[in-house]
Amino acid sequence: MANRLQKGSAAAAMAVALVGSFEGLRQNAYPDPATQGKPWTICYGSTNGVKPGDRKTVEQCKALLALELQTYAGGIESCVRVPLPDARFVALTSFAYIPRRRPKLSKPASRAPITPIRWRWPTPRSGSGSSRMWTVIRNAVPVVRANQTELLLGNNSSIRVGTSLRSGTLQYLHISEYGKLCAKYPDKAREVRTGALNNVGVKAACGSSAIRLINQGRTPEGCEALLKWNRAAGIVFPGLIRRRQKERQFCLEGI
Repeated sequence: MANRLQKGSAAAAMAVALVGSFEGLRQNAYPDPATQGKPWTICYGSTNGVKPGDRKTVEQCKALLALELQTYAGGIESCVRVPLPDARFVALTSFAYIPRRRPKLSKPASRAPITPIRWRWPTPRSGSGSSRMWTVIRNAVPVVRANQTELLLGNNSSIRVGTSLRSGTLQYLHISEYGKLCAKYPDKAREVRTGALNNVGVKAACGSSAIRLINQGRTPEGCEALLKWNRAAGIVFPGLIRRRQKERQFCLEGI
């Protein structure tokens, strides 16, 4: 059976729009955050053959994502035994999709030690106390490079601003919760750093209650079951909630 997400199909365009809205688009190749090097990533999370300096157009990125989605679409076709309208098929493909940027979990790359910043408050003078504070900070950690998306500081740290960082779905995890995660589930803590938590995979998707219920003809219940997949290492992530809600919306279309 021909893959329903073949180039130019309505389902392919729908899938790219849905998955792309959560994965985020980066047209310039960028390094892995953990290694600051390989694997280099581009577009919606592709790593296959990506090199530093690579750049793709938006249309090229969409075509690449559509091609990669075909693998997951094939997995869904293999385990769903009932007819699926395009929207429901796309929802389940998005549910199963894992970008190819996920690195193998291993010991994090060693990094140079961070030199603590030490200063003492200046002698009070006339003017704003907060302005004096920022002067001290600026002098202690000079700015090496600054543009619209990145601030590189003199102690080799940086701040990046964007809407499509590691996965396009920005997550917030309080440091106290991350400490517990590191202590109890070190592998999951590494996944938090590498951005591999948002995705399910074909094997897990095909074994989920969502697809089991859909195969039993209990489609509304199966679509609702997608919402259960909103946790990573036991923690509920707002980005996962939004993604599953959108997939549920697609899944229920036409019912």
